[in-house]
Amino acid sequence: MAETYVNTTLAGEKVATQWVNETAMVAPSYFKIGEGGWYTVGADKAQRTPTAGQTDLHCITNPGLYPADSVYVFTKSFVAGDVTAVAGGIVRCNCLILQAEANNDGFGNDPEFWELGIFDSDGVMISYGTFPREQKNALIQIRHTVSIRLV
Repeated sequence: MAETYVNTTLAGEKVATQWVNETAMVAPSYFKIGEGGWYTVGADKAQRTPTAGQTDLHCITNPGLYPADSVYVFTKSFVAGDVTAVAGGIVRCNCLILQAEANNDGFGNDPEFWELGIFDSDGVMISYGTFPREQKNALIQIRHTVSIRLV
C-alpha cells in the first residue's frame, strides 16, 4: 500500500464550526510520527489503512496492539515555511525529520515509522496517514509532504 492520508472526523467538525470571515480557524501546528500503524500478517508487518475516526496515532490510542518497544513517537512543531496555502482551502505541510532527530526508540533501536498525524494548536488531529515502514537512523532524514483540505 502506498502512503495514504485522511482528514479526521474531529477536524471536519471543527472546520465546520470555526469558519470565520472565509478563513479556516484550524491550522496545522505540529506533527507526530510513530511506530504504530501496522498489523501482523504471518511473520510480516503490513501497513494499516488510515481511518477518519482516528484521534491520535494508533500506537498511542491502541498501545496493547504493539510490542512495548514499538510505540515510540516523535513530535515536532512546524516552523515558518513548513505549512503553505496552495489553493481552494488546501494547505501543504512539510513534515521533516532531520538526520540528528528521532534516532533512538528509547530501547537502543532505530525507530521504524509507519504513521503520521498532523495536529492543530488545540491538539486536535487534523490529518492521519500510514505508509510503508521507514527505518530512521542518524544517516538519513525523513520527509512527508501532506496536503490537507480545510474547507
